Amino acid sequence: MAEQAKPARKRKVKAESKAPARATAKTPSKAPVKDPAKASAESQKKPVKLGNVAFRDLALVAAALSLWAAADAWYLLTGLEFASSLAIVDGILVGLALAALGHEWGHYAGARLKDANARLVRTDALSLLRFRYDMEANDSRQFNAMSIGGNLAHWSVVLLLFLALPMDSPGRIALIAGAFGFAVFATVTEAPVIVRSLQGMSPRESLNPVDRERLVRNGFVGAVAGGLAFAFLS
Repeated sequence: MAEQAKPARKRKVKAESKAPARATAKTPSKAPVKDPAKASAESQKKPVKLGNVAFRDLALVAAALSLWAAADAWYLLTGLEFASSLAIVDGILVGLALAALGHEWGHYAGARLKDANARLVRTDALSLLRFRYDMEANDSRQFNAMSIGGNLAHWSVVLLLFLALPMDSPGRIALIAGAFGFAVFATVTEAPVIVRSLQGMSPRESLNPVDRERLVRNGFVGAVAGGLAFAFLS
């Protein structure tokens, strides 16, 4: 009986010695969890390189123009109504995007021309926001340069497209009309702001009348202007 009991005690000791090791192996390691809002705020504080933002926008412009050009070429080769419709839709959207991007870069260039506090920020590809303008740190002179720069830029885009493209297809006319429509919208919205600021109002006061209702109304004006441009050039 004694000889049979000894192996049992050894097995029990071995089992007890292995138990803590198994318990230790099952204990999960706790990794620190980062707050998404805090991580986003920290990433925004890091300086954004001008070259990176410019390269990204150049790639977006090249991709958008390539899609529009493919639809335009499809129509010119086949004469299909569907290809014509696609080229018109692409032209309007790409024209809007080109003028809008030009507008934002014009704002940034005008601000930096007068050494304004304007910091490039990280945004997703579909956002038009490219920089943050410090209303408190900058004066009216810098605000006016920023505002005028944007308006000069979007009209420069319209003029460049008008001079560069022969208007011999619906897609090409739509491209110019889309850019023209945005230019009218932005000018109707921002010209009164520039005038009020030049007359002596502070930048914040000059921006106060620009509300959602006014933007919607000016958007309708820009859409009508783009439609009239398309009809006139066709």
